[in-house]
Amino acid sequence: MNTSDHGSQDLDLDRELLDMLRRGNKIQAIKRLREARNLSLKEAKDYVEALDR
Repeated sequence: MNTSDHGSQDLDLDRELLDMLRRGNKIQAIKRLREARNLSLKEAKDYVEALDR
């Protein structure tokens, strides 16, 4: 996988998370991010909240 593929996957994930947030599924967005990136709960929560601003 080259770096542009990785960046594209990041954008796809961010779009997916934003869609979840628009539908009011903040907890699902945090869970999805934790699965995708193996983050702690706090890291995922902080990331999702930053996206939601």
